[in-house]
Amino acid sequence: MTCSYCGGLMVWVGPLTALTHTQCQSCGGVNCQVVEPEEGYPETRNSKGIQCPKCGHVHDDSYEYFDGIDGDAEIECSNCEAKLSVSKTVSITYSAHLKVNQ
Repeated sequence: MTCSYCGGLMVWVGPLTALTHTQCQSCGGVNCQVVEPEEGYPETRNSKGIQCPKCGHVHDDSYEYFDGIDGDAEIECSNCEAKLSVSKTVSITYSAHLKVNQ
C-alpha cells in the first residue's frame, strides 16, 4: 500500500490476530493509504471530457488539467472526490479522395 500524503510504504499495525490500522513508515500518517480502484470500475474513455469511472461525472473543463497537447495528470473528481489518474492523447488523421469530374 502507498501513503496518499508522501508516497511512502504503508504497513498494518497491531497484533497479528487483531490488526487495528495502517501507518506510513515515512511520515507516520494513519489510515491514509491510496485506495486502489475497486473491481467493476473500468477505465473510461470519453471524447467530451474526463469521465470519472466511479460516478460517471464528465468534467467539461478537462483541457485545463493539461499543459501540452498530450500528457498525464492526477485530479480529484469534482462530483464524488475520487482520485483519478488521467491522460490525454491527441491524434490527427488526414484523408483524401479523388474528386469525380461532373
